[in-house]
Amino acid sequence: MAGSSGYSIKIRRRKKRRKAEKKLNKGLFAVLALVAVLGIASKYLSDNSEKIYNVFAAKNVKTITPQTYLEGVKIDGIDIGGLTYQQAETLLKESVDTTLDGNAVVIKSTDGRKQ
Repeated sequence: MAGSSGYSIKIRRRKKRRKAEKKLNKGLFAVLALVAVLGIASKYLSDNSEKIYNVFAAKNVKTITPQTYLEGVKIDGIDIGGLTYQQAETLLKESVDTTLDGNAVVIKSTDGRKQ
């Protein structure tokens, strides 16, 4: 009987060792898979970095000069984005002329004087 208990201890140790080896193997596989995925991704990104940059950054960038309004700028509902100052002034004057329809506008300053 003494011999059989020693044998069962060896079997238990062997089972524990196998479980530990399986865990280690799973961990190694996960690490190797992660390294492979990261390697493939970095290769793809380095090969296509210019394309990726163009998709995310340069695609929606418009060159703006100091003499133009930014896209999306509106004055009283009139879109003046991308227009030069001169173009915007002309467009706004035309809009004011049609809005007023020939009516006179009197502007008074805060001290009551007519402008």
